[in-house]
Amino acid sequence: MKLRILSLSDEVVPLIYSPRVGVLYGNADILISCGDLPYHYLDYVSSHILAPFYFVQGNHVPMDGTNSVQSPITGHGGVDLHLHTIERNKVLLAGIGGSLQYSKGTFQFTQYQMWLNVYRLVPRLLLNKLRYRKYLDIFVSHAPPLGIHDQPDLPHRGIAAFLWFDRVFQPRLHLHGHIHYYHPDTVIETMLGQTRIINTYRYQLTEIVIK
Repeated sequence: MKLRILSLSDEVVPLIYSPRVGVLYGNADILISCGDLPYHYLDYVSSHILAPFYFVQGNHVPMDGTNSVQSPITGHGGVDLHLHTIERNKVLLAGIGGSLQYSKGTFQFTQYQMWLNVYRLVPRLLLNKLRYRKYLDIFVSHAPPLGIHDQPDLPHRGIAAFLWFDRVFQPRLHLHGHIHYYHPDTVIETMLGQTRIINTYRYQLTEIVIK
């Protein structure tokens, strides 16, 4: 089964935030946000791309007046993947939001806390293997794996647990955001074993084959 995935992250793109998004990408099978996008933007896109919509939070999460995390305005059926695994039409998805901790902001974690986040997914992935004969198809995160598409400064350093996760569970696709780039020769796609890791900064249209 071939899937067309429109993924977004980190920056509002005028082309995507316009009626043309439905014309250009209305045939997408899945819409995914990798974080740090305003909720009104996600709602707009999901109202024009009539496909299942999944997301994780970035490290810049709006707060309400009580200093609690605002719930996304997901009037069009968005599903938060953070620390969850989802099966839809035999496509298996899981996600972890946030970045490394560099301030007191919400959705920031230490490397140790990210390991705990990953371990929380493991029991369900083992059940997936028994039930579907595979662990996972698509892993969605905000931050990248350590050493892949990341940067040396603490806020943009990759996650060690994600590198282990991809090596062990080998999802077909790992989509992340968080890493901005401005040069056309920047590496934004890397293969790690059978896992295709893509930096979705701004937006990407990706096709994969699910078995």
